[in-house]
Amino acid sequence: MKEIDTRELENQISASNDIESANNISNIIPELSVSQYLEELLKIHSMEAKDVIKAANLERTYGYKIFSGEKNPGRPKLLAIAVAMQLAHEEVQRLLYYAKEEKLYVKNSWDRVIWYGLEKHLGVSDINIILHDLGLAPLLK
Repeated sequence: MKEIDTRELENQISASNDIESANNISNIIPELSVSQYLEELLKIHSMEAKDVIKAANLERTYGYKIFSGEKNPGRPKLLAIAVAMQLAHEEVQRLLYYAKEEKLYVKNSWDRVIWYGLEKHLGVSDINIILHDLGLAPLLK
């Protein structure tokens, strides 16, 4: 999935003479559902949903409903999936964007632990231990 860098998009919009041409630029950014993006990520990372669901510590049936689009998970479940898939930061932020959830914000202590866990390729359980040790809510209960 190739898309325009945000800065480039800003520059193109600034150079536009009218709103129609500015809006046409944004049409090249794909709008996907969470399940569509997860499917794309599975392909990119050569993974299977069953393995991600298990690594994310999700209940099996609920996990499959997320991947099929039947359930719209909250931010913690999406982040558990991101951790299980060992996604790059950009992929995590894009997943949260498609879910209409807040991006990871490293000035927030909880988000900072998740960011760190992604950077260090930690699992959900390891991240939960760090969160617990810091007196923060777990990624998943």
